[in-house]
Amino acid sequence: MGVFWHAAVFKRQNQVDVQEVVAQLAAGENEFDIVLDKCSFDVCEAGIVVGFNDYCLAFEGLAKALSEKLEGPVLVCDIYDDDYWDYFLYKEGRELDKFMTVPDCFEEIPEEEWEHWRGNAALLAQEFGCPAEPLSEYLRFWDDDGGDAWEVVGFIEALGFEIPEDDFNDADVPECRNDTDTAIPEQSKVHDENEPEGEGRSFLKKTSHAKIPVDLAADVKVDPKLTAWVRVCDDDAMKQFCGSALTSEQIVQYMDDTLNGRYTYFAADFLLQGEGIYVKRLEKKVYRLFHSTLVLHQGAGKMACFFFAGDSMCCYELIGNFDAYYNAGPGEKEYRRFQVGKVELTEELVFQERSGIDRALKMLFADLENADKWLSKSSFWSRQNVFPGGVNNYNKWRRKRGLLED
Repeated sequence: MGVFWHAAVFKRQNQVDVQEVVAQLAAGENEFDIVLDKCSFDVCEAGIVVGFNDYCLAFEGLAKALSEKLEGPVLVCDIYDDDYWDYFLYKEGRELDKFMTVPDCFEEIPEEEWEHWRGNAALLAQEFGCPAEPLSEYLRFWDDDGGDAWEVVGFIEALGFEIPEDDFNDADVPECRNDTDTAIPEQSKVHDENEPEGEGRSFLKKTSHAKIPVDLAADVKVDPKLTAWVRVCDDDAMKQFCGSALTSEQIVQYMDDTLNGRYTYFAADFLLQGEGIYVKRLEKKVYRLFHSTLVLHQGAGKMACFFFAGDSMCCYELIGNFDAYYNAGPGEKEYRRFQVGKVELTEELVFQERSGIDRALKMLFADLENADKWLSKSSFWSRQNVFPGGVNNYNKWRRKRGLLED
């Protein structure tokens, strides 16, 4: 995954008032998923800058709610997975302006609707008392090659606000790696007091990778030593291979072939080392082993991806339809169902094209033994099921949904 980053700026507001309002929104049902102790509140000459927690739902709804409780303009910005950045400007509960670098990121929109996302530099300049010309340089739609999502920082600075470096050092960069990294960085990077000034910000800029495609064969490596078995379904015949008999390239090729339509089903079971317990009579620590399983389904041009984290007894379902997952609450929408291979799945789990799955697999195999930790913090892998009955109930559930063959 790329970077998820959210901030809001307030003109001429009292810091205590802003903190109290954010705390109120974080209480109760907390519809915006605000984690108060992960938020930062900073004062600069232009006003207040609030940095929100990763995966906070900091979009137009939050901008509206904040503006209803505070005087003056409220502008909420966010970076979404390096794919785009946007802002929502509200005042007294009313939308004044909005902008998005890729308005059709999730679905095609009518040509006339693009104008609603163009942004208004003159209006921003009027509300925040700053020159319009520097702002207009940022209000442009990206082309197919994408852009640098961190230009939003320059935009906020053009409004007159200053963002502390710590807000960049704490930004969520679960998949970005520099040339010397061998594993995914920590989800929330802890700022080192000995780190040079500005290092976090330059690191994030350097590793921004908006819409860079993933080549499964080149970018994903699977350790055969951890692989218990691999299964693929070809013409209704299930074939199984011992993981140690395959190379990393062969395992990835089976995944690639499944997503390309050759196989309807792929599964790989991984045997991972869990926590150790010291056994006195053996005078050594004995480690518990657990199985985790990746499942890919393909059929009729549709795909789905699941990962069963055996250590936590949870199933992580890769979300294909972002809008269905985030915008529909219980009872608000009847999900359509699609046939994917032999399994019927709801639309929010179904992909019509594979790039999202490829990126998720790259993330998964970057640190397979810590997959449960990474996926539980991801906005795309949904932790859907818990199995309090233990391994037996866990496997019964998998068989019932057709995700585990006998």
